Amino acid sequence: MKRAKQLKLWELNESSINYKVPVYIIHGKYDYQVSYTLSHEYFDKIEAPDKAFYTFENSAHSPNEEEPERFVSVVSQIDSKN
Repeated sequence: MKRAKQLKLWELNESSINYKVPVYIIHGKYDYQVSYTLSHEYFDKIEAPDKAFYTFENSAHSPNEEEPERFVSVVSQIDSKN
């Protein structure tokens, strides 16, 4: 069963890379629930009209709670682009 889950994740990384909408990833550098390295590797594969990867240097899985001022700033920046 574990192998099947890994295979499905890999397929997602290969099949879900072309988007017709902007893609923005907000990621805490110390997030151990979602690998920072794998997230960045996936981001590098993405093709989208606009994309950005925002690293929160002092956060884990919840940048909105751990760095709220910067989170609001980033979301405002994204909003102003669109």
